[in-house]
Amino acid sequence: MPTLWPSLTARIPFLPKAGFFVVAPELRYTYNSELPYSLNDGPMWAGRGSTATISGGAGIQRTIRGLSVRAVIAPTVDITRNKPFVISPTAISGWSPFASRFHTPGQSMDLPARFGDRGLSRVDAGRSGIHVASSSLAFGVTADNEVWGPGIRNALIMSANAPGIPRLYFENRKPWRTRLGDFTARLVAGTLTESLYFDSDSTNDLRSLSGALFTLRTRFDTSLTLGVARVVYAGHAKAVAGALSSAFDWLTHWEYIARDTDTLPDGRLDQSDDQLLSVFARWVFPTAGFEVYGEWAHMDLPRNVAEVLTTGHHSAAYTIGFQWAQPRRSRDVLRLQSEFTYLEQSRVFVDRPLLDFYVGRVTPQGYTQRGQSIGAAIGPGGSSQFVAVDYLAFKWQGGIHLGRIRWENDAMYREHAPNFFRHDVSVLGGLRGGVRTPLTDLGADVTFAYRYNYLFQYGGANPGLLRTVDMRNLTIALTATPR
Repeated sequence: MPTLWPSLTARIPFLPKAGFFVVAPELRYTYNSELPYSLNDGPMWAGRGSTATISGGAGIQRTIRGLSVRAVIAPTVDITRNKPFVISPTAISGWSPFASRFHTPGQSMDLPARFGDRGLSRVDAGRSGIHVASSSLAFGVTADNEVWGPGIRNALIMSANAPGIPRLYFENRKPWRTRLGDFTARLVAGTLTESLYFDSDSTNDLRSLSGALFTLRTRFDTSLTLGVARVVYAGHAKAVAGALSSAFDWLTHWEYIARDTDTLPDGRLDQSDDQLLSVFARWVFPTAGFEVYGEWAHMDLPRNVAEVLTTGHHSAAYTIGFQWAQPRRSRDVLRLQSEFTYLEQSRVFVDRPLLDFYVGRVTPQGYTQRGQSIGAAIGPGGSSQFVAVDYLAFKWQGGIHLGRIRWENDAMYREHAPNFFRHDVSVLGGLRGGVRTPLTDLGADVTFAYRYNYLFQYGGANPGLLRTVDMRNLTIALTATPR
C-alpha cells in the first residue's frame, strides 16, 4: 500500500464522506560512470550516466457499507541519460539490435543490452491502484511492485527489479488461524508486456501471469514462517481478457518442461505455458537478534520422488541468507547481513533441454516485464555473494558492503571456445548510509565495481581477437523522501 502523509489527509468538500490523502513523494538519483548497474530499482533502469526518478501522487478513500475503498494515482517518472557504452548487438532478422545477443531463439529472453540509443523518459503506473478491503479480506487492481519470499537482494519469484505488473489481486488481511498455524494467501492475475527493444512481432507482445503466494507462521514455533509461491505465464493476445481467463492457471496448469521429442505434428512443442515454483522459510531468533532464511525454486516439475532425491538441482535456483543485529547504546543497532544466490544450471537429463533460469520454453520473452527480470535482480545464469555491516542509529545510519556477481554464466558456455578465463564477473564494494532530518529522510549508496571479462571478452578467444576487456564502474545512488 502507498505511504501516506497523515498531516495532509483531509476531507473533500464536494465529497463529504470521502477523505483525501497525499502519497509521500520519493526522489531518486543514480549515476553510473561506465556501465549500467540497476538492481531492484522497480521501473527505473539506471543506464550509463545520470538517471533521475520521482514518484508520488494522491488519492481518495471512503467507507461504503463496511468496506474501505481507496483509489490512488501515484505514477513514477524517470529520465535516463542513457549514454553510449559497448554492447554486443544482435544480428537476428526481425529483432532489435539492442536485444540480448546471449538470448537468441531456443534461449530467448526480453533482456535488452541497452534501452535504445538515446536519452529515455518513461512514465510508469507506480503505486497507482484501486483497493477494496473489509476487516478480513482485500482485493483490487494495482501496478505496484511487491516482493515474495524472504530474499533481500534476490527474491526468486517476485522482486522489485522490474516495472510493476498491472494485475488483479485477492488476499486475506488477517491470517487464518489453523491447527498448524497462521495462514495467509495472496492470488494475482495480471499482464506482462514486451519491451520496445526485443522483436518486431506485434502478435506476441502480451503474456498472462497467474500467481499464488501462501505463507504459514507455524504454531509450534511462531518465529518460523514457511511459504510456497507459484507463477504460470503464457502468451495472450489481449491484456484484460488474457489475465481473467488465465487467473487460476497457477492451480490448474501443471506441465513438465517438454522433452526435445515432445512436439506436435506442426513442429511446435507440446507445452502451453511456462512456470516457476518455489518453497521458502524464514526463522527468527529474537533473543539472539538473528534470522536465517532460504528460498529454493524450480522451473521444471520433478516427475517422481526419485527425481527430487537424485537430481533435485535440475532447473533449480536458490537464495540463502541471514541477518544478525545487536543493540548498542540506547536505541542503536549493529547489523550484519549476508546473502548468496545461485541460478546457474548444469545438465542433468539428455532428453530435456538445458534452459537458463527464467527463460521461457513457450514464451520468447521469458519471465520479464518490459525488458527486466521479474525475479532475481542478477538475472538468468547468474550467481552472487553479498555481505554488509551497518550501524543503525535513530537519526543516522552508515555501513559498508562487499559483493561479487557472475553474470550470464550459462550463456558463456554457448560462446565460441568457452574456458575458465572468460567468466564475466563483477567484484563490488562500497559505502551506504542515511540521515533523518525534521523534513526529509536522505539516503546514499556509493559502489565501486571492477568487472572482469566484460561480455566474456578475454584474449584470443574473443570475436575478432579483441583484447581482454575489464571495466571499472562507479555507481552513486541518492534518495530523498519527505517525512
